[in-house]
Amino acid sequence: MSRENPMKFVWTIPNALTIFRIVLIPPILIMIYLDNWVSLIAGLILYGISAITDALDGKIARMLNQQSEFGAYLDPLADKFLVIGCYAVFALKPELRIPFWLVLLILLRDIWITWLRSVCIKKGIKFTTSLIAKAKTLVQMIGAALILMAMLFFRAGAHSVNITALEYQTIVIDLLGEGMVWLIYFPVVLTTLIVLFTLYTGLDYYIQIRKTERGEKDV
Repeated sequence: MSRENPMKFVWTIPNALTIFRIVLIPPILIMIYLDNWVSLIAGLILYGISAITDALDGKIARMLNQQSEFGAYLDPLADKFLVIGCYAVFALKPELRIPFWLVLLILLRDIWITWLRSVCIKKGIKFTTSLIAKAKTLVQMIGAALILMAMLFFRAGAHSVNITALEYQTIVIDLLGEGMVWLIYFPVVLTTLIVLFTLYTGLDYYIQIRKTERGEKDV
């Protein structure tokens, strides 16, 4: 008798919601890249829908007893695609002052953790998602939403007073005065803090794995 593949995809409500979130990623990124007040409103709405479905799929899976290995694998992957995609598009916008190497650090951390997972599987070490790693994903997604809202503030504010300038610095000065020009550094400062926290969670994973290998604790 052939053994059933535990990673086989089955159409359930939670899995459908996860697939829907993945389908939403390209439109969200396009709306952010277009960077006008209408597209940013649309992007923020789609981003909100994605966040709601992310919160619902796990609860529905538990409520309907529809948890699966496939869903457990795809759900965090969808989060990673959205997070990396959003911050990569932010890095494409010079006015946000977010360098690509910051986004690259997020990607490298995820690649490293994926490698650690494979090593743990080979060594028979239990590897579960820690609370701090779950907090990392939440922080990343909230950060992306805040940056998106900042972009919308700049563009919608400029539109409301008929400012035609494309540079955020000029828009902020015209809207709020030179004393508030520091606002243009909000996206890069926030992204830097998020990346530092992201790297810390990767280091925490490594430390817990080493402790497990030494028999000090189970992760």
